[in-house]
Amino acid sequence: MLQKTERMTRDQFTWLTYLMLGYYSYFINGLGPVMPFLRTELGMSYTLSSLHFSAFAVGILLAGLGSDRIVQ
Repeated sequence: MLQKTERMTRDQFTWLTYLMLGYYSYFINGLGPVMPFLRTELGMSYTLSSLHFSAFAVGILLAGLGSDRIVQ
């Protein structure tokens, strides 16, 4: 049976990851309620306004899939 003898310590990279996840959550949750006002002000259709969220999601997926190659 394995026993854990060492406690986890949070280094600078861990705190940076927490900060980045918090910023991402703030961005996603902050843009949602504002989008109906932007849609009416800019005269966009529902399709065009939803493409902004889809493009952001595709960008995150591509960054996640390709970042290991960039780092190596």
